[in-house]
Amino acid sequence: MKRWTIIAAAAMLATTTGCGFGGAKEETRELSLPADGVTKFAVRTGSGDVTLEGADGLEAIEATATVRLGSTGSFDEDVEFTLTRDGDGATLTTGFETNGWIPSLLAPRSMDVTVRIPRAMAVTIEDGSGDLVVRNVGGTLVVLDGSGDADIAEIGGATTVTDGSGSLRIERVDGNLVVTDGSGDATVKDVTGSLTITDGSGDIDVDGVGGDLIVTDDGSGDLRSVGVQGRTITE
Repeated sequence: MKRWTIIAAAAMLATTTGCGFGGAKEETRELSLPADGVTKFAVRTGSGDVTLEGADGLEAIEATATVRLGSTGSFDEDVEFTLTRDGDGATLTTGFETNGWIPSLLAPRSMDVTVRIPRAMAVTIEDGSGDLVVRNVGGTLVVLDGSGDADIAEIGGATTVTDGSGSLRIERVDGNLVVTDGSGDATVKDVTGSLTITDGSGDIDVDGVGGDLIVTDDGSGDLRSVGVQGRTITE
């Protein structure tokens, strides 16, 4: 019962606007959840761009979604956009309901999401497709990114990034960093701890590592590194 009450409270804060162009429809939705006592935040998204930014002094988790549907889509029936709390954790879930074989081909749709959270939270992101931007997270960060470019910077704790395809850029991580990169070029700069990389294909540029650089598997592409304070280990 407690969980249901928190979900309802978040949903009541949602505001929507809509417009149409050439048969397509667009709507903006907003959710907010008090952040007092929340130390962990998870994001689970389907398709569309995601931007997450931490901020000092913020007292709530704030999420905004720009939803685009084809002319046959329904904002009420097809869209999933929820912000829930369970104990000291909160979860933002976005996506679309499936309607057989129709949606992606005959009714194209997308959802771009912007999230602001208190900086001190630990964050986990599971992103399906689309570009990802993460800034100013003070806790640990775990990213599972399917396809699309990823740009991550100003992270205050240990970070793990698993990237399927698309370019990857990571800068200014205060702690150890573990990167598993499927395909696409990767750039990593200014890591205070050790950096461990497993790479499928694409070039890797590394500039500034306070600990060791450990390359467990470099499939194809060039690896260039400068400013590594510890050892460079190839396994």
